Amino acid sequence: MKKLLLLGLYLGLSVAMQAQITLGTGHIPQAGDKLYIGIDSTEFWYDNPDYGLETGENKNWEFDLIQIEKMQVRDYKDVSEGTVTDSFPDADMIGPFFGGEGYYKHDADGLTLLGYYGSPIDIVENLELSVAFDPSYTVLPANMTYGDTYTDTYAFHEELINANLEVTVSGITTIVNSAILDVASTVDYVADGWGTFTTPYGTWDVLRVVRTEYRETQGMAELPFFGWQDLAAFGIEGFGPDTIRTIMFLNDMVKEPIIEFEIDNNSPHAANSPAKAIRFKIPSSVVDVETPEMPQVDINAFPNPAVNDVSITTSGFDVGAYHINVYNMLGRIVKQQAIDITGDSSFRLDVSNLSRGTYLYNISDSSGNMLITKRLVVIKP
Repeated sequence: MKKLLLLGLYLGLSVAMQAQITLGTGHIPQAGDKLYIGIDSTEFWYDNPDYGLETGENKNWEFDLIQIEKMQVRDYKDVSEGTVTDSFPDADMIGPFFGGEGYYKHDADGLTLLGYYGSPIDIVENLELSVAFDPSYTVLPANMTYGDTYTDTYAFHEELINANLEVTVSGITTIVNSAILDVASTVDYVADGWGTFTTPYGTWDVLRVVRTEYRETQGMAELPFFGWQDLAAFGIEGFGPDTIRTIMFLNDMVKEPIIEFEIDNNSPHAANSPAKAIRFKIPSSVVDVETPEMPQVDINAFPNPAVNDVSITTSGFDVGAYHINVYNMLGRIVKQQAIDITGDSSFRLDVSNLSRGTYLYNISDSSGNMLITKRLVVIKP
C-alpha cells in the first residue's frame, strides 16, 4: 500500500512538473522569421474576475473576446539587410522597433536590443537617426521558469544640433533649432504564473511573465524667441517619469508572446485600469495575413467605453429592417432595438440601465442572421 501511495505521489509530481513551462530560447525570433500579430485597442479590465487572468500555478486562462482591429507583420532579417549595419557591428539581426529598424543580438540572456534606426519621438516624422543604447537591454529573456525574476537597464543619449526640425504638438507647428534627448530605464521581469492559455486561435502551455518598465525621459528643445525649454513642462506625452507594465503569456515553441496586455500604470486607479492595448499571435495557417479579408459591412460604437448613451454607426448594409442586439458575457440578450437602415446611418442606444462591464453587440437582419459582432464596454462614474 505504501509503495502504491509513493508511486501515486511520484506520478502526480511528475505530471505537475511536466506542465510547468521553462522558457529556453524557442520563443525568441530568429532571422528569417515572419510573425503575424493582431492588435485590439478595446479597453479590457485585465483584473476583472470574468477574464480570470490572475497569477498562480496550473491555471487555465481563456480569452476569446479579442478581435483583429489591426494586423502587424513583424519581419526579422539578417543584419546585412539593415540600413546602418556598420553602426552596430555586434548585431546579428534586424527587426521592427519604434516604427524603424531595431538592431538585435542573440546572447545567453536572450534577445538583446543594441539600438535602432528611425525617430526616437513620435512628434517628429521622417527623422532618420542611428541611436545606440548604452547599456543595451534584453527584450525577451531566456531560461526563465515559474518564480524567476530578471532585471535589466538601458539608456541612450541623443543630440540634434542646428537640425531645424518642424515639430507639431496639439495641432501647433513650430521649428526646433536643436534638441537633446535622454532616456534611462529599469526593466523588471517576474514569472508569476503557469498553465494553459486559450485564444480564438488555439490553446498553448504558457508561462505568465510580467514586464514592468520604469522609464525616465528628459528632453530639451531650442525654440525660436524662447531659447532652450524643458519638453516635460509642455505636457507632451512620453516625457517625464513613466511606468509601463505588460503582462505576457509565452510558450517556448512559439516565437514572441501568445498574447500580451499593456496596462496603464500611470492612471490614478492603476489597480483597476484597463489594458491600453492587446497584442496576440495569429498563426499564419488560420488567417491570410498578406491580404486580410475586409468585412463587407461594419458597425462602430461611440463613445466606447460608454456611460449612459452610445451612438451605433452602420455602413455597407442593404436597405431594410434590422435589430441592434446587446449580449452579456454569458450570451444572454440584455438589450434589443429595432432599426431601419436606409444607407450609412447612426442610431442612439441607451445603456444607462446596464451594469459596468464588457458586452457584445451586433446587427441582425430580419431573418435573425447575425451580420457582424463587436464589443462594448460600459463604465459607471
